[in-house]
Amino acid sequence: MMRLGERLLAARGARIGWVVLALYGLLGLAVGAGLLGRDEILARFGPGHLRGWGDEPSREERLAHLDFHLGLLSRALQQRDPEGALAEIDLGGLRVAERDEGWTLRLEECHRRLGELSNLTGENIEERLGLLEEEVGQLFGEPERGARLRRRLALLLGTDRQGRSILLRGLYSVKVALQVGAVAAGLSVILGALLGALAAWFGGWVDRAVVWLFSIFSSIPYVVLLLVLASLFVGTSSEGSLVPIYAALCLTFWVVPCRLVRAEVAKLREFEYTKAARSAGLGWPRILLGHVLPNLTHLLLIQATLLFVAAIKAEVVLSFLGLGVRDEASWGIMIQQASGEILQGFYWQIGTATLGMLGLVLAFNLVADALQDALDPEFAG
Repeated sequence: MMRLGERLLAARGARIGWVVLALYGLLGLAVGAGLLGRDEILARFGPGHLRGWGDEPSREERLAHLDFHLGLLSRALQQRDPEGALAEIDLGGLRVAERDEGWTLRLEECHRRLGELSNLTGENIEERLGLLEEEVGQLFGEPERGARLRRRLALLLGTDRQGRSILLRGLYSVKVALQVGAVAAGLSVILGALLGALAAWFGGWVDRAVVWLFSIFSSIPYVVLLLVLASLFVGTSSEGSLVPIYAALCLTFWVVPCRLVRAEVAKLREFEYTKAARSAGLGWPRILLGHVLPNLTHLLLIQATLLFVAAIKAEVVLSFLGLGVRDEASWGIMIQQASGEILQGFYWQIGTATLGMLGLVLAFNLVADALQDALDPEFAG
C-alpha cells in the first residue's frame, strides 16, 4: 500500500498543483509580509492604459502619453509652490530632473512640438515623435538602479485607466484571494461541522431546527443569497472591506459541510466505540470533539479545499458587482474595470486577472482531487 505522501503525489496533475499552490502561497506570504504594500498598488506609475510588454502603442496613444507627462509638469508649475509641487511628482520612482535655467524653456518647446505633431496627418512623423519622447524623458530624472528595475517590472503588463500598475495589482490580488479562501473555507467547515454534529447527536428539536435552517438557506439561489448578505453591510463602517465577504460566504457555505457531517455522525454515534465512551461516563462534548469528529477529518479537509475554490470565485463575483473590497486590489475589481477596455483592444488587465484566478483555481482543483483519492477510506493504507 502506498503511503499518504505518495498517494498525494501519485498523479502528475497533483504534483503540478502542489507546486503551483506553493508558488501562490509564497507570493501571498511575501505580500502579507509587506514586500508589496497597499500604497504601491494605489500609486500612479504613468498614463492610463499604458500597454504592456510585447504590445506597441499606436501613434495616437504615444501622443496622449506625451501630453500626460507634459501636462503633469505644467500643472505643477501653476501651483502656488511650483518647486514643492514638482518635488511631489513620483511616478513609481520617476521624478522630475533637477531644474536648470533652460528647463522651463525646454518644457515649453516640447509643448509646442507636441501641438505640431498632433495636427500632422498623412506624414511620416515616427522619427520626430521618437525625438520628442527622448526630450520629454530628459525633463525627468533617471531613477536609481533599484527603483528603475522595480519600475520596469511594474510596467511589464502596463497600467490601468488610472495609471496604476496592472502587474502589482494582480500580484496583490493573490493575497486577497488566499485570505478570503482560507477564512471563508475554515469558518464554514467549522460552523457546518459543529451544527451537523449537534443535530445528529441530539436529534429531536435540535435536529429539526438545524434541518429547517439549512433547508431555508438551500432554497435561496446561491448568488442571490450572497448579494443579499453582502448588501446588508452597505452604509456601515465595514463597507468596502473584507468583512462583508467573510460574513456572506460563511453564512452561505456552511450548508454542505453541515449536511455531510450530520449524515456521518448519525452513523458513528451507533458504533461500538461511541457507545463504550458513553458507558464510560464521558460527556458529549468530549465524545464529539475527541472521538467522532476526528474520524471525519478526511471529509472536512476535502470540503475545505472545495469551499476554498468556491470562496475565491464568489469574492470575484461580489467585487465585480461592487459589493466586495474597494480600497484594495482584487481580481473582481480588475475584471470590472476592464469591461470597457476589451472593445478598445486593451486586454492586459482582464488577461492578468483571468490568468491569475485560473492558475489558482485549477491548482486547487487538482489538489482537491488528489486529497479525495488519498484520504478516501477505501484507499487508505
